[in-house]
Amino acid sequence: MAQDEFDRLLEHCSERLAEISLSIPALEDGSPRPAVYTLEPQPPKPAPRPAAPPRPPEAAERPAEPAGVLPEAPAPAPAPEPFAEPAAESEVFPPPRAEERPPAPQWRPGPPRTPPPPTPVPASRGGRRAAAAAAAGVLAAAGAYVLWLMRRPAPDLDIELDRADAMAVRPERGDLLVAEGRGLVDMSRAGQTLGRQPLDAAVDTMCWDQGVLWTADGRTASVVERGEGGKDTVFSLNHVPAAIYAKDRYLWTAERNGAGLHQFLISRSILGAMLQPLDSFALDGISPESFTIDDKGTLWVADGPTRRLYRLKLENGSYKRASSAPLSPIVGPEGRLRGLTIDGDGVWMLAEHAGGGVALRRIAVSRFDWTK
Repeated sequence: MAQDEFDRLLEHCSERLAEISLSIPALEDGSPRPAVYTLEPQPPKPAPRPAAPPRPPEAAERPAEPAGVLPEAPAPAPAPEPFAEPAAESEVFPPPRAEERPPAPQWRPGPPRTPPPPTPVPASRGGRRAAAAAAAGVLAAAGAYVLWLMRRPAPDLDIELDRADAMAVRPERGDLLVAEGRGLVDMSRAGQTLGRQPLDAAVDTMCWDQGVLWTADGRTASVVERGEGGKDTVFSLNHVPAAIYAKDRYLWTAERNGAGLHQFLISRSILGAMLQPLDSFALDGISPESFTIDDKGTLWVADGPTRRLYRLKLENGSYKRASSAPLSPIVGPEGRLRGLTIDGDGVWMLAEHAGGGVALRRIAVSRFDWTK
């Protein structure tokens, strides 16, 4: 088979060489022209049609090839024409898809790392004692405050005020009078301001009795009777009053130094009004910060040093202690009671707090922790 192929190729080359002709055209003037070689293609001659190859015998009838003879190599495949489409089986487009991988997890900030606690340094013996003493003090203060809250009677009315120097209750009108510097404020029992009027002097203590307001400055040895018609009467005293109380024709004053109570008769005549001394009462070591007398004649005294409210009864010309109750749950251990009035079954108190601020409270008598 290889020989036949070679013969056909040789024959084809011979035919192509025969088609090439050389011609030398002559010049028009008859002069010789240099030879010019041209290749003019000749029309191709029809190639003889090759005879059909003989049909190969069946595999069973093919004679066995002699030993030592190599089998003929298969015919080479024809070269592909330029820009020819690639065979379907050799296509490589689209390229094989790579195996899909799950997306990489995105970084997210985690919770902040808590720094390790500092290594405790053992305290010295003196430091431990001081810390223990401080902790004991804090616990004692907290216990005292809790006990104070537990023993504190709940007020029926509690009115917080920016400033108040004295107070008085007017039972027949159902309102309150509060002195603020050189002004007198008329206030409802709910704390609503009803009116104001000026005062000619500062007031430290006052009380109300049957349409008359009694006041005292606390820096002068006198009291003032202020009538509703605007007429004022000044009464001179032989001591500086810290608190006063007026009832009917009598006036009681408490000395600022805490020596006791003084009782006066309010006398009126054509010569004018005057105070006639009637009696003085020692209070058995009680220093009155404020006081009042109820309709039954019981004396109520707020003692400054002991922070207690005493009830005393008059027996054989002197006042004897009947019962007492602590005032610290109401005004605090360092507060001051600037006004005290009995109104039916309640006690009105003007409490000045140690840290600042004033409160006007009404507390039922039964809510106090009374002891003998």
